[in-house]
Amino acid sequence: MKQEHLYAIALTRIGGFNLPALMELYQKAGSATVVYEHRHNICDILPDATPHLVEVLKNWDNILPFAERELQYDEQNNIEVLCLNDVNYPQRLRECPDAPLVLYKRGNVNLNKQHTLNIIGTRNCTQYGRDLIRVFIRELKSICPDALVFSGLAYGIDICAHRESLANNIETVGVVAHGLDMVYPRMHTGTAKEMCEKGGGIITEYTTNTQPMPKNFVQRNRIVAGCTDATLLVESANKGGGLITCSIARSYNREVFAFPGSIGAEYSEGCNHLIRDNVASLVTSAYDFVKAMNWDNDIKIETRHRAHVVPKPGQRRTNSSGGSPATERPANQHAFSTNQFSYGTPYGFAFRAGNERNSKDYGWRLLPFVGGLSGGAKLNTTELNAKHSSPITHQAKSD
Repeated sequence: MKQEHLYAIALTRIGGFNLPALMELYQKAGSATVVYEHRHNICDILPDATPHLVEVLKNWDNILPFAERELQYDEQNNIEVLCLNDVNYPQRLRECPDAPLVLYKRGNVNLNKQHTLNIIGTRNCTQYGRDLIRVFIRELKSICPDALVFSGLAYGIDICAHRESLANNIETVGVVAHGLDMVYPRMHTGTAKEMCEKGGGIITEYTTNTQPMPKNFVQRNRIVAGCTDATLLVESANKGGGLITCSIARSYNREVFAFPGSIGAEYSEGCNHLIRDNVASLVTSAYDFVKAMNWDNDIKIETRHRAHVVPKPGQRRTNSSGGSPATERPANQHAFSTNQFSYGTPYGFAFRAGNERNSKDYGWRLLPFVGGLSGGAKLNTTELNAKHSSPITHQAKSD
């Protein structure tokens, strides 16, 4: 296996190839070792080999010293080398026509877990985006605890997804655009280390001493999309790397989801446009996502979901086991409840209001927050109180 890794690393350093051509050569030969053994007569296994390929393979021996140094560094620093034919290579990525021939992995994560998704978005995420990720990951843990979350370890949405996954004991993987002898951005080094220690990891297609060049970030997006069953876009402007990843995921016939945002909000434009154009499916919660992906049976999902359903006017809220509600509401107050953030917007909660005494149902309403989402925000009840005689004094619980 060591010899195969050596030749595979060397093969990736041969210039003049695009990824599909390199993949075709590797697949027809069956291994990098076979390509090396036929480097002087490659036409025996690839009759239509171009003159350029025939020529560059003759210089293979000049590349081997580099591959040997790389392999030695990886062995000394607990970096696992994964070739396309290795059993631990991501199976989903192997199906992609432009999959990297070699991956480098730090950490003991299983890249072939049953449920995988990537969470991506803008580097300039807002409080809305951070709240979406926090609640989504928390719900995902309760519904599908074995999920594996991928992202890019970049600023904004990426690092929030990694950190919230760690906080909820969900394994998470960072796909980086440089060699594993460094972490970029440097301030995320601690998070990267924790990811590796808690069952996750860091992967890349780049050898050591490869700097994080702009083109590498675009290139690595295909790995983020290819390793997972679904892509979830949290926030994005009308241009950005997140939209590129969504486009790549679609080309791989993978599912794409997006959180909606307010009309006119700069970092929701990309999400809203994808939803409008039927490129991405609208998602409001982990429940929506898991059910759309068919990741769990409906009975288990419904059981979890019922614990968060908004009761109808006059109906008492029960706990998850069907018992009595924890608190009683005076009969002269409106039947009022909130259904967590997953049924809200960045500006308020959607709720159903009614009056128990006359069984009047005021329907679904949206009340804006006073003071934002975090820090024990209060609901602005002025609008509703102006219309109904019984005041509402409910205070929203912060996530």
